[in-house]
Amino acid sequence: MSSIGERLEKIRTSLAMTGKSFAEILEITPQGYINYSKNKRDIPIPIVLKINQMFNISFDWLLTGRGEMLQDNIEKNKISISNKINSHISEKEIEIWEDYRTLDKDEQEIFYHELKIAAIKAKKKAKETNGILSEDAKSAV
Repeated sequence: MSSIGERLEKIRTSLAMTGKSFAEILEITPQGYINYSKNKRDIPIPIVLKINQMFNISFDWLLTGRGEMLQDNIEKNKISISNKINSHISEKEIEIWEDYRTLDKDEQEIFYHELKIAAIKAKKKAKETNGILSEDAKSAV
């Protein structure tokens, strides 16, 4: 199975674009594009969203290599993943996801559990205050 960098390169070549012009469209540096295409760095979620929206590329194909490359080739009655993401995921959630992806596996475990604990504490505090979050509870979320 190909890597995400190889799939990114396939998108670029299928559009007959240079690396520089592809990077400009994605609003990243040419070196950034090289790093993503050579799997030296993870592609940030906002770039994945942009690729999906601008070029109609399937999230599943881009991220995993499964399915069809073009979104149009996927069953017409499925709801677009980008619409779900745009309508249900906040900027804070994207930021948390990006922070999580920069960590190694052990750090990800710690990050996850600390975030989970903070969320539980914030819910408990909100319940105790009848849904009114104190400044302490807000900072824990």
